[in-house]
Amino acid sequence: MKEARCPLCKERIKIGMKPWRGQQLECPACDALLEVVGLNPISLDWPYDDSGYIGADYNEEEAEYGKY
Repeated sequence: MKEARCPLCKERIKIGMKPWRGQQLECPACDALLEVVGLNPISLDWPYDDSGYIGADYNEEEAEYGKY
């Protein structure tokens, strides 16, 4: 059984025998949703999600007139 540490609470998390990059799991101690981002050594991070992200330079008026 392979293990890694939660980046939030440092709890050991059992991942399984064959983890894969992108595998999502939940920390049993702090309930953080995590993703396997590295395999050798196994490392965990928060899942990347940019859905709904609007950059700092976004201007609603310019978007309405076709600049974006």
